[in-house]
Amino acid sequence: MIKLATKDQEREALAEIKKIVEGLGPESYIGTAFDGCFQDAVENIDNDSWFSMKQRFESEHEKAVHNEGVATEACKALNTEKQVSAQLREQIDAIDETLQQTRASAETLNHLLTEQRDATGETQRRADAAEQLVTELKAKLYDYMTGAVSLKEGQQK
Repeated sequence: MIKLATKDQEREALAEIKKIVEGLGPESYIGTAFDGCFQDAVENIDNDSWFSMKQRFESEHEKAVHNEGVATEACKALNTEKQVSAQLREQIDAIDETLQQTRASAETLNHLLTEQRDATGETQRRADAAEQLVTELKAKLYDYMTGAVSLKEGQQK
């Protein structure tokens, strides 16, 4: 049967190990490797937990690898969006240019339409005047014809 150490035995062993590592000096390779481990050991003993620097490192390493993958995908998506944005900007610029050309054409057509309306109005006024003249001339012709007919009748009687 495996005998488990008590919390007091764990604390005593930790104190001895800590004393040995401290005895190696502040620039010790082993002391550097154990940095933060003694505190984890105290918390593990006090809280009945099993945390370790190695476990934390591996967990953080996995997170870092995962986040690196996420970041890589995000960068790819960002680059794709930048390309789409650039294409859309080009399309907007082309549409804007077409719109400016269309506006210029519309202004030209509006100007021509105004000139055409003015010319049509003038032509209509001249046509109305000509029609009035024709009506007057017809009336005079009628007057002459009826007057000539009256003269002929008067000469025959």
